[in-house]
Amino acid sequence: MEYRTFGQTGMKLSVVGIGGLLAHYEGVLGSEPPEEKRRIYLRAGGKIRALCLIRHDLTDQDAYVERGPEPEADGDLVVYNYVYRYQEPGIAKAAQTDKGVLIMKALGGQWLSWEDMTTTANQETVVKLAVADHVKRYLDLIYPIVSGPWHELAKPGETIPRAEQAIQWVLKNPGVSSILVAIANVAELEAAVKGR
Repeated sequence: MEYRTFGQTGMKLSVVGIGGLLAHYEGVLGSEPPEEKRRIYLRAGGKIRALCLIRHDLTDQDAYVERGPEPEADGDLVVYNYVYRYQEPGIAKAAQTDKGVLIMKALGGQWLSWEDMTTTANQETVVKLAVADHVKRYLDLIYPIVSGPWHELAKPGETIPRAEQAIQWVLKNPGVSSILVAIANVAELEAAVKGR
């Protein structure tokens, strides 16, 4: 298993499967100031090991690239995958300032249930499954690994890519510290970590 340093925290995290590590720090738009977050999450009391800024969509990404990392944050929790690549400028900016970057939604499927993620076959179905009208404009964020442009990661003879192919694509970005991945079974977990 490969381990990477998480920003300036001194923690070494495995590149796949980290959980239970951080407090949920809201996006830069409309959130409380860092002083309030520290009080809420008891970081000063040692109850939290790392505080992360979360970036879901392009608005958060653009604000982050313009403003830079929050000084009080140890790292970022970012939506990033083969289809949803808009976070790359922010990941690069985080790396320049030695902030850790945890990736979420490496396999896509934001806002879809597990059943819908594993049975969705085309763009029309994905759009219908989107839970709200404002979500439909984020189709590239919604696409699960079984539909949309993800097929480009599949190897010859495969109709959909294996989870480890999507994970390995994300880990090629040197600014990524670790990925939070939901794995369905032990065989899939072994295949995902075997690729490293």
